[in-house]
Amino acid sequence: MDVFTPAKRSEVMSRIRSTGNAATELRLRALLRAEKITGWRRHVPLALPPVPSASPQARSRASASTKASARSRDGARTPSKTKTNTKTKSTAKDAVKVSGKNKASAQAKAKAKASGTGTVAEAGTSTITGTGKSPGKANAKSKAKSNAKAQPTLRGSPGARAAQGARGLRKPRVRPDFVFRAERLVIFVDGCFWHGCPTHGTRPRQNRKFWDEKIARNRQRDRLVTRQLRRQGWTVLRLWECALGKKRLPHTLARVHRALGK
Repeated sequence: MDVFTPAKRSEVMSRIRSTGNAATELRLRALLRAEKITGWRRHVPLALPPVPSASPQARSRASASTKASARSRDGARTPSKTKTNTKTKSTAKDAVKVSGKNKASAQAKAKAKASGTGTVAEAGTSTITGTGKSPGKANAKSKAKSNAKAQPTLRGSPGARAAQGARGLRKPRVRPDFVFRAERLVIFVDGCFWHGCPTHGTRPRQNRKFWDEKIARNRQRDRLVTRQLRRQGWTVLRLWECALGKKRLPHTLARVHRALGK
């Protein structure tokens, strides 16, 4: 009994990613063993060359669009709210400063009375009589603390993020269905549905546009992987799922032998 409606089934199927045709691969494995073809391994990861970075013109266009969007967001803000928030923040900061000064002056006066030293200047002034500390050291410490607080913003700059992303960049990899290292041959068994077989490929009736675009992306990725592997000196052989049937099996085995040079 089918518990899904056609729309729900289409949604579920759209989230499924093809990770390999297990039954088809097992079928080809049995054929290779029957033909006594050895020297292969399954799903061996092969490194592909990294994708080339965008051209300077594309990067400049991207940065220009980013700046334009930022300006549009800034222009959308109302100036009255900004001014009000600024005034509120400034008054709060002034109140904190005043309370801090009063507390510091009271503590300094109490210490001066207890120790019997001379007069103490009000907190916030540049000189304090009766103590041997110079105001230059205090200013240096405050600058060091402010610089330490500013470091996270420097680490979060766009250039730092780009460098961090470049350090963590991984080379793309592909796992062919069968790999012959000695012969530099890889074999992919492509499913007729997921890779768009021109003879037996089908499409669901629901959400037809989505499936057309998805299978087109799969075929485009297949072409890209084939081209990159061939540039590295690999011979790439792609077999359709339907090519392992009884009628086309002799032709498929002949292609495998020819690729292996036997």
